[in-house]
Amino acid sequence: MEWLIRVLELIQLLGWASLFGGALVQLRLAEPEINRPMFGGVLVQFVAGVAVAVISLLGPGPVNLAKIIVVGVIMLATVVLVVLNRRFATIPRGLLALIMAVTVITAALEVLWV
Repeated sequence: MEWLIRVLELIQLLGWASLFGGALVQLRLAEPEINRPMFGGVLVQFVAGVAVAVISLLGPGPVNLAKIIVVGVIMLATVVLVVLNRRFATIPRGLLALIMAVTVITAALEVLWV
């Protein structure tokens, strides 16, 4: 069961990398947008995160509920930001910076919060 959680965490990190990389590419453009890597990355990281949380909760070991709740709420906020703004042709640079900052914060919390 532990190896499954680790594989799902790796998939989650790859989703974060896709989201962050897609946002990083948009910094060079005059009119940034929500691109496919950002959209796919946010969905991958959210689904993998939910799977990690469910498997952890169903497992026999101790679970850090505070971490699951905090990271889950921040991930859900990121999903909402990306999905709702995907329909627009361009997004403000401030929103792009917010998405990038929240992505880094979420990844840091997931990796560093023990």
